[in-house]
Amino acid sequence: MLISSVNQAGMRGLQYGFEGLRENAADIASQQRLEGSSTTDISKPLTGLISNRQQVEAATKTISAETEMFRTTINITA
Repeated sequence: MLISSVNQAGMRGLQYGFEGLRENAADIASQQRLEGSSTTDISKPLTGLISNRQQVEAATKTISAETEMFRTTINITA
């Protein structure tokens, strides 16, 4: 049960991270920004890209740790 909940948390983290990356990239590449008519500051989506990238990296490490726990469990029981 613990292993599946860890995997679920990692997958949720990946989902949130990729959704955030997609939103930030869409904001940066919006038509208003390309035309120069955007009134919002670009620093917020750029900062968001960094934090969402870190979210994806952390979720990947969580899934990797879960995989390693699973392998260890299989090796112990074998």
